[in-house]
Amino acid sequence: MRKRAKIVCAALCLSMGLFPASTEIAGNFVLVSEAHSGRTDSQGGHKDNKNKSGLGSYHYHCGGHPAHLHPNGVCPYANGGTGSSGSGSSTGSSQKASVQETAAQETITLGWQQDSKGWWYRDSETTYKKNGLFLIDGDYYLFNADGYMLIGWQEINGQWHYFDSKGAMVTGTVLIDSQLYYFDEQGVLIEDYFDEAEEWEDDDWDCEE
Repeated sequence: MRKRAKIVCAALCLSMGLFPASTEIAGNFVLVSEAHSGRTDSQGGHKDNKNKSGLGSYHYHCGGHPAHLHPNGVCPYANGGTGSSGSGSSTGSSQKASVQETAAQETITLGWQQDSKGWWYRDSETTYKKNGLFLIDGDYYLFNADGYMLIGWQEINGQWHYFDSKGAMVTGTVLIDSQLYYFDEQGVLIEDYFDEAEEWEDDDWDCEE
């Protein structure tokens, strides 16, 4: 009878929280493990100098949750988190997501780029067009040795070309500074084109007379 009474009494104490959660009833004895008493400070944590929890010399029990840490000062159980008694798996996940977001923000944009010096064209993460004439989206553009697009009158291999305000090389008859110019299919200026045309018109007129 006395043995049964002791067991019942111990069980009642457990249910009332008078013994630590690690208390066990074994036969005639009430066994209490060497776990901490459960008392916490105003932050919901307490010291664990012997590191019985495996979490270091200090851990938390805030909100009645199992022993856990606060990585970066944040409780893993906050806002409905599942938490962890280790280093905080939820924090690890958030850090991973943060790295992915940063990588997405740093994704290199290809194509036309503009900075304080002008327009340039990125081919890949490490290359860009420079020092030559390049066909882009159906038009030719000229880039200097630094990779910046050129406009206006430009001499290439001893021949004159003209690039409009958008950088595209012109062909055919073009009005520039109130004067007509003619450029062949390769964008090369034909300097005497209009002189020859006028002579041809004069000759044709003379023939008609």
